[in-house]
Amino acid sequence: MGIGNLSTGAAQLHEALDKLEMAWAETASYWHDSNSKNIEEKFLAPLIPEMRSTMNAIGKMSQVLRQAERELEDQ
Repeated sequence: MGIGNLSTGAAQLHEALDKLEMAWAETASYWHDSNSKNIEEKFLAPLIPEMRSTMNAIGKMSQVLRQAERELEDQ
């Protein structure tokens, strides 16, 4: 693992998001009141795309850091 390796953290975020989506899908199958709708609209609906965007940004940053590390090793 090199300096600035972000893959472990990104993998943890990805796993946590997958678990959240699965847990919510299971919960939503039997919880159908206004509170569940409120939670989904206020918290989950905005969170999921934001997390996917964050994971994409982490992937790009990881590539930049790997390239910088290679360039520093070449010097």
